[in-house]
Amino acid sequence: MSKVSLHSLLIINLLSHSTWAQQPSSPLTASYQQHLQKKESTPYNLDWIQLGPTINSARADAIQVDPSKPGTMYVAFGSGNLWKTINNGLTWKPIFENQAVLGIGDIALAPSNSDIIYVGTGESLKKPRNFTMPGNGVYRSDDAGETWKHLGLDDSWHIGEIAVHPTNPDIVYVAVLGHFWSTNTNRGVYRSMNGGQSWEHVLYVDYHTGANDIVISPSNPEVLYASMWENNPGINGKKSAVYTSKDAGKTWVKSDNGFPSDDGKGRIGLAVSHTNPDKVYAFMDHRNKGEGKGAAEIYRTLDGGKSWTKTHDNELMFLSVVGWYFVDIYVAPDNDDEIFALGVRLAHSMDGGKNFSYIGGDVYHLFPSAADPIHLDHCEMWINPEKPNHLALANDGGLYVSYDKGATWTHFNNIPSGEFYDITLDQKDPYTIYGGTQDDATVYGYANEWNPKFFDEWKYLWIDPWSGGDGCITLVDPEDANTIYFSSQEGGVRRMDVSSGLSTDIRPRLGEGHPALKYNFISPYILSPHDHNTLYLAGNYVLKSNNRGDTWTAISKDLSVSKDKNKKALAAGALAESTLQKDLI
Repeated sequence: MSKVSLHSLLIINLLSHSTWAQQPSSPLTASYQQHLQKKESTPYNLDWIQLGPTINSARADAIQVDPSKPGTMYVAFGSGNLWKTINNGLTWKPIFENQAVLGIGDIALAPSNSDIIYVGTGESLKKPRNFTMPGNGVYRSDDAGETWKHLGLDDSWHIGEIAVHPTNPDIVYVAVLGHFWSTNTNRGVYRSMNGGQSWEHVLYVDYHTGANDIVISPSNPEVLYASMWENNPGINGKKSAVYTSKDAGKTWVKSDNGFPSDDGKGRIGLAVSHTNPDKVYAFMDHRNKGEGKGAAEIYRTLDGGKSWTKTHDNELMFLSVVGWYFVDIYVAPDNDDEIFALGVRLAHSMDGGKNFSYIGGDVYHLFPSAADPIHLDHCEMWINPEKPNHLALANDGGLYVSYDKGATWTHFNNIPSGEFYDITLDQKDPYTIYGGTQDDATVYGYANEWNPKFFDEWKYLWIDPWSGGDGCITLVDPEDANTIYFSSQEGGVRRMDVSSGLSTDIRPRLGEGHPALKYNFISPYILSPHDHNTLYLAGNYVLKSNNRGDTWTAISKDLSVSKDKNKKALAAGALAESTLQKDLI
């Protein structure tokens, strides 16, 4: 089989007020039906072999552990399926791959029957760089993930949270974020009293404001708290707030006395005490425009939401101005003054949020890995209600489990779910596959073994000091396979000699007096098909190098100037040179 045909076979995971269940299907559902039809004919019905890698996993968005079945865990990925283990993480099985979408926002096990699983599709983070995997509603399994039924809410697109009644598995609440980049009247909180056969739209603010979180009081299931997030067109606004229900979602009261009154309020996460239904924590991404920065703020109510007080005097920076990404918060089951706040780092407080320290700990990888500390960017956590030192953490590096409250962690990097932005091949025999992955650096592996193996031979071409970093586009010099170019976010490009392992930073720098360079998150760059020493890179300018990136020259004017000064000017998203005419860009 030729290299060209092998290349064509590579499969990658790139970086989708009344009863809804009877509404017409969404475009996502319709396109999936077309996909199923195509799979019945050549060339779509091919057999595929998994090549790896297993040294890293994708961004894990949600996690659940079955308390009634030791060793059973579920992990959901933003665009990489729902996975299940029954042997405490030694092996994993994808259990959602035959559904219409693979992007998942949340999963929930019914507390009274852990075989009943609800899945909310469409990842829940809103990325300012304008791509997020949408979904097509809610699914339910009654047999621990063996089979699934689609329950509607097709036009929800992005689901922030699912909460199931503690004793009745058919009472379920869904926090719908809605469309991130357009208005949408389907935002808000939905309730089903019959296991998802029908839905009531019980909380709605407006078509700009979606529901991010909903929690049921463990000590009184009639008491609910929901957070609403004004997320269209931006990521913050005055309508972001907490709402309270004392009658199982029939009626709601806005509960924001003590919150900021400005329009910098963003995403809000919630956690309620396990023993006191009136004690609740709210974790807010507050972009205080007066101070020109965004910070984490944590508020607490002791009276069921009638009033809120900020728990801390000092500024909390563990969101690092990307609160649109996370803001989950958790209360320890045995101490409602002990809280965990998830941001870029994992923060821990023993005094009700007055003071925080960071949890790091030693990391032991299930498969050998060059990654060292625990990965950054934490999305969800599970605390064992019986043994609260037992934690499971989902973040951009996948799944981590600790049995000593974060002093040590096991990294389950054996779930092959990496999110590849891009792959390329060299011309060696056997050839090497290079790829940039979201949040998990740039990796490479050898295509010399077509038999599945427990360990594979993939390695990191580059990894940042925090066990990750975004790997984007990788290029191979067509005349020298030892020369590799690889990029990270926003214009970062390096050149490496893989025979020596030495790399050179070739990020463009134009010197003093030149206007600032601006880039998209993934900045397009190419090798000229006419000269392997010539590179082009596009941001707000098109830049050219004739010496493999050692120096750069701007060959265009600023292409990102907006006629409307109130609108953000964008940088380039695509770049190509004609293969027939040199310098035709």
